[in-house]
Amino acid sequence: MKPVVLKIHLDTPVVCVYGDQLPDPSNTAPAAHQQQQEQLSGTVELSLRTATRIQSVSVTLFGEQITRLPPHTATTVATTARCIADIAHSPPLLAGPSSSSSSNAERYPAGTHMFPFRFPPLPGNLPTSTVLSFGHTRYTVRAKVITVSGLRRTEYLAQEEPLALVRCPQPGSEWAFRVFDALHVSTHWEDRIQVTLAHATCALLADTAATLAVTFEPMEKRFSLVSLHAVLRETQCALGGSSPSSAVVVNHRESHTVARAHVDLAQDGTGIGDNTTFDLALRVPRPLGRAGTQYSCASATSRVTHRLVVTAVLRSPDGAVVEITLPSRVWVLPHQAVDGREELEEGTVGLPRYQNTGGDRLVETARRGSSMGSDGGLVPLDLPPYSLPVCLSCGKEDVSVLECRTAIFHRSRMSENASIEDLCVQET
Repeated sequence: MKPVVLKIHLDTPVVCVYGDQLPDPSNTAPAAHQQQQEQLSGTVELSLRTATRIQSVSVTLFGEQITRLPPHTATTVATTARCIADIAHSPPLLAGPSSSSSSNAERYPAGTHMFPFRFPPLPGNLPTSTVLSFGHTRYTVRAKVITVSGLRRTEYLAQEEPLALVRCPQPGSEWAFRVFDALHVSTHWEDRIQVTLAHATCALLADTAATLAVTFEPMEKRFSLVSLHAVLRETQCALGGSSPSSAVVVNHRESHTVARAHVDLAQDGTGIGDNTTFDLALRVPRPLGRAGTQYSCASATSRVTHRLVVTAVLRSPDGAVVEITLPSRVWVLPHQAVDGREELEEGTVGLPRYQNTGGDRLVETARRGSSMGSDGGLVPLDLPPYSLPVCLSCGKEDVSVLECRTAIFHRSRMSENASIEDLCVQET
């Protein structure tokens, strides 16, 4: 056994920084919401073989960002490296006098000693951890102990502990409204059948199975579903520009599939009735793991985006085979990202979005909270005749005003005394 062994134990391997999607380099102050969230914390374990005088124990968060362009090339590779974080825990876990004399160092008996630490909220300009084909953004926690024996000072370093740092939407920000808005995509084929994709939010939580509800509304009988599958694709872009104020230039782009899901159907297809819904269980892999998936993020040097594509192959009553595709933009985020989701609705009216299916029967397709089905699917609501709302500005009838293109964007921020027509006027 070595005379001194130093180890780092983190309370959580993932720490979130809340703010805008694109970090502001000048924003070194933590966001207000972050004060209420988990912070970088853990314990430094110090094992001593014999009684030892310890002068100091310190811990530091270090971050580096490396970009290599073009990737996968053995020659003419331009490598850019920069330090993005070097934050020492203040005060040190143990701080003695600066003198190297052993008489000024505290004596610790042989055995194991624990030094807990907790960093204050991290700066708001830190980019998300990534491991890309053309570089990486990486954070590690480092610890150091200084021992004193006579006039000799000896430094011992702990093995660096990796930390995943993820930017998440600041509650109330534009990014938060886009991420936590309900996913609702609908299309139709020749006015003969309508297909709708719905999910509680546009955020897909990492290392979790997301239930995607796909609803079919045929206008005629004898439609059958031949296949139904979903693909989650990730696009990584290396960005650049001649100056901070210049336009963003994409120096490199590559895309790959990170998750798939499908519904098992009969060999000859499955018949579709009125409002037939199928659930797709899409398992989102854990980012920064062996699958190579990343969190959705953006920085001055790179961007990672995710796109969900649901494809349905149908057979029409006359035998024609039709392929219908429903693409949508989604964000892959950690579970901590939804901690402040309920705060988005403070002081606002949480209105649902409905889809009219005829006969005064609506299907609720997007409402935050417990009104969604327990499986995240659609909730049918029977309403009495003539009770469907009408937008007085655009004349949209028989559906919720939230189907209005101008109202959807503002629905989460509508004040309690605002009228529906006021929302449409804001965009005109």
